[in-house]
Amino acid sequence: MTVSEVPSSVLAAISRLVSTLAEAGPRATLELLDLEIETVLGHSYITVSVREKDNLVRRIYSAEPGIYPEGQLKDLVRNERTRRLLHEGVPYLANSWEELSVQYVDPEVLAENGVTSLANIPLRFDGEVIGVLNIADTGGPRPEGFLVSAQAFGDFLAPLVLLWKHSSELPDANSSNSGSH
Repeated sequence: MTVSEVPSSVLAAISRLVSTLAEAGPRATLELLDLEIETVLGHSYITVSVREKDNLVRRIYSAEPGIYPEGQLKDLVRNERTRRLLHEGVPYLANSWEELSVQYVDPEVLAENGVTSLANIPLRFDGEVIGVLNIADTGGPRPEGFLVSAQAFGDFLAPLVLLWKHSSELPDANSSNSGSH
């Protein structure tokens, strides 16, 4: 992906995120990321996870903490989608109920919340996938080009997640701390 492929609305949102990170820290930046993705791409909710090891991730941000609690460890299903996401850094977009029901371990939770599309965006740093940005929506299939914009947000987010991963403020499963700076 090159900068010329990224819509100007996404670049402007990333610029606002950089300013927020400089002024208000990681938690405020994740909250703004949620709003920017909702505004620019549309979504029902996002989650952000750091990769602990292999297929194990820990959620550090959730726009729906009642459904997807922060601090929760999750062992991702071992399938081709997850292998490509975590080991090759290839984003995945489930754009139909058929794809959602086959690719995810909790399709009933997705159905209960009206999710019709779900994107898994790898957060890459120095050639390694260090986390995942999930963007769920209830508005039907995503348009062509969606993954380019979503990956641009993921590329911005990766260094922030790396910093958070090495921070003492990483939420754990026993904490309701949002990890604000």
